[in-house]
Amino acid sequence: LTVEQAVAAAVENNYDIQLLRNDSVLAALNNSYAYAALLPRLNATTGLIFNNNNTKQRLADGRERKQGGIRSNNIAASVNLNWTVFDGLKMFATRDKLAEFVTLGELNIKNQLVNTVSEVIKTYYSIVRQKQQLIAMEEQMNLNDERVTQAQKKLSVGLGAKPELLQAKVDLNAQIAAKLKQQTLIEQLKEQLNLLMVMARETRYEVEDSIPFRNDVMVADVLMAAEQNNPELQVARQNIKIAQITLRERKAEKFPIVSFNSA
Repeated sequence: LTVEQAVAAAVENNYDIQLLRNDSVLAALNNSYAYAALLPRLNATTGLIFNNNNTKQRLADGRERKQGGIRSNNIAASVNLNWTVFDGLKMFATRDKLAEFVTLGELNIKNQLVNTVSEVIKTYYSIVRQKQQLIAMEEQMNLNDERVTQAQKKLSVGLGAKPELLQAKVDLNAQIAAKLKQQTLIEQLKEQLNLLMVMARETRYEVEDSIPFRNDVMVADVLMAAEQNNPELQVARQNIKIAQITLRERKAEKFPIVSFNSA
């Protein structure tokens, strides 16, 4: 599994990215109806009522009157036109805010993409680093195993002491325990990478055995690029812009509302 393949799988399958894409689509859909706030609203209602009554009356002189099937039908209809002519320019601020939410949705997707890719790369190369550490442990185990063998030989010919053999075995056992812990750590990191790529738990793979690096990175260039292009900063600036438009909406509520209504 190359780091490029891991990044591609995460970008395609990551649920956080998919949710933010849906939110962005929703913001774009809302913005497509933004001008509706400037238009008049026309509502029509109609109703049809059927009545069928039966009556039975007993008069004072003892007579009775019965009548059935008394029907009456009522039809009612109305059309209402309502148009907000002036509301302190709040409707224009609302329209502008919907457009800014579209931009915010795009920035949120970009931010999540950057964070996901960063987490995938960091986890991937953590696995590479820990595997190199495991190789070093295995080499140390071979040395300790050789120490045990030599101590046993020396003890068997009377040139060595038993404490030396026991100490070599203790060191070897410590290395075996450290190797098991290292293998567990690698498996945990692989599970984290599977989670980021949205892969099944039982997915198995091997990673590369080296970490590429660049030695031409300048701190000043990184800081300048981060100030201009960092998606988290861009999201924060966009939220400030939306908050300013929301303030315009609240200030507009101080003005009277002029409406045109007809029926």
